[in-house]
Amino acid sequence: MQEFPEWLAYGHPAVMALAIGVAGLALRYGLKIRKAHRGQAGRGAADRAQHLLFGKIAITLISVGMIGGPLTMRFVRNEKTFQSFHAWISILVVLLFLVTAIAGRKLEHGDRSVRELHAKLGVLAFLAAAVAAVAGFILLP
Repeated sequence: MQEFPEWLAYGHPAVMALAIGVAGLALRYGLKIRKAHRGQAGRGAADRAQHLLFGKIAITLISVGMIGGPLTMRFVRNEKTFQSFHAWISILVVLLFLVTAIAGRKLEHGDRSVRELHAKLGVLAFLAAAVAAVAGFILLP
């Protein structure tokens, strides 16, 4: 099997750290939108645009990371995939973000019935991502 440089093993954690940071920005703007809907201060359309932008970037990065994690384990680290708590919690995280994104897409197109689901799943996905990140520390080279 071809040897890959060890520094490539840091690619997945770097992408995922960036993804969690961007998801945090999406969450921040989502909470500002929520405040605006409750009659408190908010910038409405500007916050919505930022929330959509950061949410879509986060979903893209999370998807890349989910593919990159197992590939890194298999080809860079030469270890079996899906043999850790980190791997399994990460599958849950991706599913949570995916359902959040689907609800967000419906909300973006005017389906207000998914607003609460989108909000609650978004927070849950973000918190689960933090758990997955901590669980991944022991896998670092």
